[in-house]
Amino acid sequence: MFCKIRVKEALSREAHAIAETAKTGVGGLWPGDLPPDTGWSPVDVVPAAEIDALTERGLAVARENAGPLGPPVSLLDQNVLTVSAASGPTVKVPLRCLFALSGMGFVDPDGEVRVSATGAWLRLDAHYGAVVRRRTLTLPLLV
Repeated sequence: MFCKIRVKEALSREAHAIAETAKTGVGGLWPGDLPPDTGWSPVDVVPAAEIDALTERGLAVARENAGPLGPPVSLLDQNVLTVSAASGPTVKVPLRCLFALSGMGFVDPDGEVRVSATGAWLRLDAHYGAVVRRRTLTLPLLV
């Protein structure tokens, strides 16, 4: 009986936390702001073959430079693709975004990847999913 009550309490607290997250848009474990729903400007479309080639080259370099904890952060944060529109923002795509896109199987080898941006965010839309990353750094306010 005691166990059932504890489980019921835990589920009730979890349901309340989920409801609060749905209201505010920010969960307790999310480290910052969520990307916006609107305001995305299309920048360009990149062939999936080019994304795959960049990812494979990045993987080879990451394997050559891997330490005990994997590849260095500086390698993952290196911009490997720059995309720009005629009358829009220039977007730099770090290697970690390509690794995420490829690693989750979002890219259709015969398809394309659409690059979109807001002032602070980058989004890569592939056939089976999307990767979103903040383009600008946020400075934490210490009080």
